[in-house]
Amino acid sequence: MLTESLRELEYDGLVRRHSYETVLLAVTYHLTDLGKSPSPYHGRALRLGQCLGSATQCSITLTSNREEPQRR
Repeated sequence: MLTESLRELEYDGLVRRHSYETVLLAVTYHLTDLGKSPSPYHGRALRLGQCLGSATQCSITLTSNREEPQRR
């Protein structure tokens, strides 16, 4: 499962895989420049997580293709 997810991230260009030729297989993954760059969804996900983590109720309002968490 983890390997499959990492391979998908590699395919999407978000991480770079490097394998080392050693007796035991050693692999490292690093974020690419694309993986380090923020997308519009990162901010929305962060705001939603902060809202859901609070003690108040939370809902998402969909308007003009924007998702903004609302505290009640």
